[in-house]
Amino acid sequence: MARRCTSRVRFSEHACRRMKERGKTRKKVTPEVVRRKLLAMLPAGLQVYGLAVEIPITERLYAVCVPETWGGWTVVTFKKTAGAKRH
Repeated sequence: MARRCTSRVRFSEHACRRMKERGKTRKKVTPEVVRRKLLAMLPAGLQVYGLAVEIPITERLYAVCVPETWGGWTVVTFKKTAGAKRH
């Protein structure tokens, strides 16, 4: 039996729109950038909100990711602040 690809990341259409609106960064944010940060943070422990995890891309920009049934991750949106920092 083949292993599932647990490290594949894709962007939803909504995430692509939010990236254009909120992602005014000097570096380009790609699924590969999110994948590397996600794989680095999973063993260290992530703050989980329901099924979603927030991955810091820059100091102020976070990618909200959810696991998929096919074994990978989908970025559903980009946020300016982390959920834990809101009051």
